[in-house]
Formats: sequence, structure tokens, C-alpha cells
Amino acid sequence: DGKSHPITHIGNAHIPLSSSSLSLSNVVLAPNIKKNIISISKLIDDTSSSVEFTPSSVYVKDLQTKKMFARG
Repeated sequence: DGKSHPITHIGNAHIPLSSSSLSLSNVVLAPNIKKNIISISKLIDDTSSSVEFTPSSVYVKDLQTKKMFARG
């Protein structure tokens, strides 16, 4: 919307997955923003992963094993 939104907190977040959880550090909370936004750059740095986009899905894969651990 082009407006600035104040950040009220910075902390860690744990996103539940089917068999584990995804941990992200230094996550910012801007309460006026109604949608959750994840920085892909931060995600791949924090989790040593790669992200693949297709027209209908997104896949997050472990860089070493190449196994998918999240899909959306």
C-alpha cells in the first residue's frame, strides 16, 4: 500500500511443518500488516536451503540432501 508500518518486536519464529518445524531468527513484527511475509533470502540463509517456484507451488529443499522439507 506504499505506507510505512512500525516494527514493534524482533525475535525468533517457528513455523510448524508436517514432521518438524522451521526456525527463523530476527523476525520482525509489524502488527498493521495482516499477511505473513517471508524473505526468501533470509529463509535460505537461515535454513541452508534452496527454493524452487513452479506455476502452482513452491518447494523448499535442503541444500546438502536435496530433499524437500516444505511445500506451499
